[in-house]
Amino acid sequence: MSLVLLIGAGLFVSTLRNLQAVDVGFNRENLLLFRVDPRLSGYSGPQIANLYSRVTERIEAVPGVRSATISRHPLLSGARRSSSISVQGSAQESSAVVYINLVSASFFETMEIPILVGRSLSLAMTNARPRLR
Repeated sequence: MSLVLLIGAGLFVSTLRNLQAVDVGFNRENLLLFRVDPRLSGYSGPQIANLYSRVTERIEAVPGVRSATISRHPLLSGARRSSSISVQGSAQESSAVVYINLVSASFFETMEIPILVGRSLSLAMTNARPRLR
C-alpha cells in the first residue's frame, strides 16, 4: 500500500512540474485573479460598469501594481460564451460558432498577450462595435 502511495505521489509531483513548463500564452508571474459578482449586492446595468471601473482604478492605485484589467471569463477556466456569426455576401453563407470573452481595453497589455496581427483594443471600440444578434 505504501509503495502504491509513493508511486502516486511521484507521478503527481512529475505532473505538476510538467504543468509549470507549459506555455499558456500569457504571463503568469505576479498575477492575481479574483471574481466579483455585483448582482449579489443589487447592482445592475450601468452600475456594474461603473463599479468595475472604480475597482480597476483602485487596484491600479495600489503601490507595486503595474496594471489591472477585467474579463468576463478567466483564462484557462473552461468557462465560455458562444455566439454564431455569418458574413453576408460571402461565397459560403453559413454561420459559424465563435467563442467570446468580454474584456476591458487593457486586457492584452495587462496579461502580456502578444498581438500577432491587427491592433490592440481601445475604449473607442466600445461604442463602435457591431452588435451581436
